[in-house]
Amino acid sequence: MLLGLGGYPFYKFLRGEFDAQTTISLIKTNVIILIIILAVFGLFFYLFSKPARPPNRPD
Repeated sequence: MLLGLGGYPFYKFLRGEFDAQTTISLIKTNVIILIIILAVFGLFFYLFSKPARPPNRPD
């Protein structure tokens, strides 16, 4: 995942050959990965916590 989305800027960052453009690209990639992880986690949490609650049925 890291190599596919932001491997080259991350590699340059690790070697210390980074400039402003590479840093911005790295931050953007990390933010995108973080948003995807949070969205997936939120979806699973929503789906799996919903049946645990009693349904609100008007009688």
